[in-house]
Amino acid sequence: MILERIVGNYHRRLLPILVIIEPLLLGASLYVGTLIRFGDLSVASVDELTPIWPRALSFALIGVACLVAVGLYNQRLRDNFPGVLVRLVIALSLAGILMMLLFYTFPSLYLGRGVFGLSLLVALVALGTLRAGYLRLLRQGNNRRRVLVLGAGNRASHILSFRRSTDFIGVSFVGFVQMPGEAVVVPDRRCVSLDQPLPRYAARHHVDQVVIAVDDRRVGLPMEQLLECRTGGVDVVELATFIEQELGLLKLDALDAGWLIFSPGFNRRLLRRWGKRLFDIAASLMLLIATAPVMVVAALAIWLESGGRGPVLYRQMRIGEEGIPFELLKFRSMQVDAESDGKPRWASKCDSRITRVGQETSYPQIPD
Repeated sequence: MILERIVGNYHRRLLPILVIIEPLLLGASLYVGTLIRFGDLSVASVDELTPIWPRALSFALIGVACLVAVGLYNQRLRDNFPGVLVRLVIALSLAGILMMLLFYTFPSLYLGRGVFGLSLLVALVALGTLRAGYLRLLRQGNNRRRVLVLGAGNRASHILSFRRSTDFIGVSFVGFVQMPGEAVVVPDRRCVSLDQPLPRYAARHHVDQVVIAVDDRRVGLPMEQLLECRTGGVDVVELATFIEQELGLLKLDALDAGWLIFSPGFNRRLLRRWGKRLFDIAASLMLLIATAPVMVVAALAIWLESGGRGPVLYRQMRIGEEGIPFELLKFRSMQVDAESDGKPRWASKCDSRITRVGQETSYPQIPD
């Protein structure tokens, strides 16, 4: 029970453990695939399969990189198991493509199609089982992080505006506390009253985190009690920070100038910027290689539809960091003379300017 409590309350800290377990499963899947295919790990008669460990190591490293690319190590991932399974299929498919490129580049690492196909299937079953158990553990009510919200007005009601069951995975709300002079907007059944000082109430109800969501922090906020909670091991966060940590988004009507001023998201140190840039380039190159066949087909379809006339790519100016303009390239989805009058217009349903390749089933509703 103690282990389950730790996992439930601090599930984001379990992700590094997954980073250790899943590469081991990926590497082991290659051994299991070989065993299923030949019934013998030594495979003495098949020289191209010995030794197995360099292939297993390569598959583990590439597989983890693909899991990262599809967001399975994102602390704010909120998918149910079907969504996680789709991500796993995409990641392993991408890993399969990259492994084939690796076989072509380094023939000494070549692995038979039968063995590799079985290994991918074993990896999918193993990773799927692990992720299913992980999600089930997080959803157990007695393992969730217990959160008390200070506030029951307009700002606190933002939390209840998220209605998906996976929005606050691993979180159980103890209740909402009405603060002095605050109009109650949260349903009465969700409200609780503090019949004792906040630190004692938090200890009695096993509160792990207090969220500050009062409409006016200048009125009645118990600063000394919050400090006592903080020193007693209870996490104290502001509403906007809580929503960002749990959902990975910023709810604009829950922000204020103070939160923006003290937000840690404006780190512009050179090392961080270079690290982010290198990661962006590496990830982009991997995705470019993986999606190259699809892009070739799309380009060919556009070229054939236009009878070899007109560009395949459309160029458009956009505004980037620090207001610096840059040129964006995207596949052309409209006729070449779609805006011949020089006036940009939103696409509409059944728009005659859209090519057959660029047709979509739905279009955004643009207000007049």
